[in-house]
Amino acid sequence: MAVWKLENTSVQEILGQRFAKGMKMYRKMVKWTHYAFVVVLALTVLECVTGILAVRSRGYSLCATVVSFAQTILAITVAAVATITYVTLTGVFKSVLRPYNIEASLGVPLFSVLWLAVACSIASSFFWPLSACFCSGK
Repeated sequence: MAVWKLENTSVQEILGQRFAKGMKMYRKMVKWTHYAFVVVLALTVLECVTGILAVRSRGYSLCATVVSFAQTILAITVAAVATITYVTLTGVFKSVLRPYNIEASLGVPLFSVLWLAVACSIASSFFWPLSACFCSGK
């Protein structure tokens, strides 16, 4: 409510506690997912660096495999949590704002890109073990 400057207004009273609880949950989940996506990004950069170094030896390729698995697991978890959070928030918006003829939607294109990125992450976690076994130099 504070983001939209609706605190201590008649709008806050009209929307009720269910809306306020939904927004409170939303703030907590967005904060957590923000930090988790930063970690996923850092692991992705680390995976790229170790992937470039994987040309040198199987050890670097094994390191890229481990980083890729960690990044994939975290990416799947964060994407699932973000999807659940936004589906829940959309449900709260629809139920609370429907009487006022206000529509809410999920933003399917954004989540399509998110899950496409997760699919690429899963593919990379299958690629790196093969690289460690068959493609590494020296």
